[in-house]
Amino acid sequence: MYLNKDTEVYASFAEKAGNKGCIVFNNAFMFYNMNAIYKSFSVPDISKAVDGAFALGFKGFAVSRPYKSHDRILSLNASDEVKEIGAANTVVIKEGEATTYNTDYIAARDLLQKEKNITSLYILGAGGYSKAVQYAAKKLNIDYTVVTRREWYSIKDIKDSLVFNCTPAKVSTNESNKYIDSDPYSKTGLCLSRCQAGHQFTLYTDMPAPKRIFSCHQ
Repeated sequence: MYLNKDTEVYASFAEKAGNKGCIVFNNAFMFYNMNAIYKSFSVPDISKAVDGAFALGFKGFAVSRPYKSHDRILSLNASDEVKEIGAANTVVIKEGEATTYNTDYIAARDLLQKEKNITSLYILGAGGYSKAVQYAAKKLNIDYTVVTRREWYSIKDIKDSLVFNCTPAKVSTNESNKYIDSDPYSKTGLCLSRCQAGHQFTLYTDMPAPKRIFSCHQ
C-alpha cells in the first residue's frame, strides 16, 4: 500500500504515545487492503490535538488517560454510553461530524458475559475505567460493589467473588476469588485492550475486526 492524498488517517492521543495501537490497526488495514494509516501521538494539550484532527481531516482517533473525561472530548456529540459513563475513548468523524464512544465498556461487557454464575462483583477504583465497568455490569444486570481508596483495606476480606481491578495498583486477593486486571500487561488486561480496539476498528471502518489481529493471544 502506498500513501497518497486519499489515505484515511486515524490516530490515538495520549499523554505518552505507545506502539501497540499502531501495530494492530495498521495490520488490520493491510488485512483489508485499505488505504488508511494509524499513528499514535503524545499530546500535552488535548484540545489542540482535537482541533488538529478536524483541520487535517482525520477519520477518527482514540483517547487515552488522562483525556477520556476532558471537557473538549465530552463537548462532542456523545453516544448513550458516553453520556452515562462520562468518559469516552473513541471518536469517529464522518462528514465533519464527530461522535464519541466508549469501547472500554463494550470490552468489559464482553468479558463479563463469559463469566458464569457471578454471585458478587467487586469493582476496584472509581475512575473512568471503573465507571465503564459499572455501566457494563448494569447492562448485564449484575450487582456490584465499588471499592474506593477509602475502603482499600477491605479487599483482603473479599471471598468467593469476582474482583475487577480498574486501577494501576497491584492487588492481592483471596485465592477463592476470580481476578480480572485491567492492566494491559496482564493476561486479562491484554484481552480487554485488544477487544476494545477491535470494537474501535469496527466503529472506524464499519468492517469486522480481524480476529487473528485483535486476538488477546497475540
